[in-house]
Amino acid sequence: MYRHIKIFSFIAITGIALLFGCRKDLGNYSYHAINSGAISGIDSNYNVRQGSQLKIMPVLNFTMEKDTAKYSYEWFTLDGNANPIIRTTVAKTLNLDWTVSLPAKDAAYKMYFTVTEKSTGQSWNTYTNLKISTDLADGWAILNDVNGVARLDYLNYLPAVDSFDFYKDILASQQSIVLKGKPVNVTFWYRRNPFTLAYTKSIAVSTDVQTTLFNTTNNKFSDYAEMSKSMSAYYPPPYYAKSIQTTGKIDYIAFMYDNLGNLTMENATNTLAFGNRINKLSDATSFNISKWIVTETQQVPNYELMYDTDNKRFMEHKSTNSYSTIAANSNADPNGTPMFDPAHMNMDLMYMTYTNAIDGRVYAVFKDASGGVFLARIKCGNGVFVPLSFDKISDIAPGIANASQFAVDPAEGYLFYTIGSKVYRYTPDRKTNVMVADYGDKTITLLKYQRIVYGLSNTRYKTYGSKLMVCSYNSAAAAGSGKMDLYNVPNLDADISLYKSYTGFDKIISVSYKE
Repeated sequence: MYRHIKIFSFIAITGIALLFGCRKDLGNYSYHAINSGAISGIDSNYNVRQGSQLKIMPVLNFTMEKDTAKYSYEWFTLDGNANPIIRTTVAKTLNLDWTVSLPAKDAAYKMYFTVTEKSTGQSWNTYTNLKISTDLADGWAILNDVNGVARLDYLNYLPAVDSFDFYKDILASQQSIVLKGKPVNVTFWYRRNPFTLAYTKSIAVSTDVQTTLFNTTNNKFSDYAEMSKSMSAYYPPPYYAKSIQTTGKIDYIAFMYDNLGNLTMENATNTLAFGNRINKLSDATSFNISKWIVTETQQVPNYELMYDTDNKRFMEHKSTNSYSTIAANSNADPNGTPMFDPAHMNMDLMYMTYTNAIDGRVYAVFKDASGGVFLARIKCGNGVFVPLSFDKISDIAPGIANASQFAVDPAEGYLFYTIGSKVYRYTPDRKTNVMVADYGDKTITLLKYQRIVYGLSNTRYKTYGSKLMVCSYNSAAAAGSGKMDLYNVPNLDADISLYKSYTGFDKIISVSYKE
């Protein structure tokens, strides 16, 4: 009986299914077209340096909605070697313009690009392999002022294309130290450590808080130490270098002028570290000096010229002496009238530097109590101090008493200077003065020639060292407005011409070239 009931039930259910299955389709379905899309313009592999700018402009091709504003976008990376896997959002824009800030790794990241249609939620994606390295070549280290805070940028030389990659905030991109305080100075020098005697390619970055010394021998900014910890004397913070200068590759001696007014020397051959003041007399009487210090006269043993601002006189430091002496004319004629007495200048020093122009000489610009400006040219060194000329130049170069920046051409001996947003050239031998550049509403923050210290036989380095550098920015809108211009400077007072221009900085305070 039970079996018959089961059979009946099966037949009944089957019949009902067949009955409803044969009913007419009333066509109550809603059909609509689907938006199809394709993404192109993205390479399969990208090899980039940490801190460089990665720019990708993908091409979208959709069958229906063409308005790019109707889509949302995301770029993100996956680090598959991390455990757990790390997902990092890079940007949420169609076009990628990204300062590469991820850590460098041996393996490549997967970088994905996703496009989502806002109205439907439909999405499309593609990916590329992203290899990040940190190796840096030689290049320009540029110290910026960003609203009162220091930032170090870097232009990294690419030999394959003879151009530079721009690394904005190189220390952040390499996850290095965070600079504190206002920018003061950046200097590259081939340093010999007085404690280990090791040779290092060093970059010193100074703020008004401290000086950080980066060992870039490994082409990275990850090896660093505070300068005050590499000295023979302790000075409480804030302590920093206002400038660092070196005698060059001859003996690797360096001089640091600090925020306390000390000029100290580092000489690894004598295991002498920075810290002991040398702007003092043999009886230990200290004197204050101008920030303009000559160290690069290529003298062996070394010779340094400074200016005593207390007594208005030239002072000399020689070899490894722990003190300095008053300069005296070495060719003084007792029956003649000297051009000037280096021990009694009685004027304020506006600027001083050494130039290789002609046969090598020191340029010193002075201003007297009445506002007259004078240019002294001097041949000096160990046992030699010979005034070559002493000219009043303010009669030919009116307004030079208000100049804020100076530079001397290393080939022609021109004296360049800035007044406001204008750059002028004074030619000492021909006694001519002319405006050579007008930056209009921009503010000039730096005028210099880059001194090449070690790669003296490197043609490219020598080219950089021969160019007049003018750095400027828009003080009304500083962010990204900073510019570094390099100019060709011909002989015979011909017009200067732009050689290269680099942009994207803020207010440039100091520049040095890592050789």
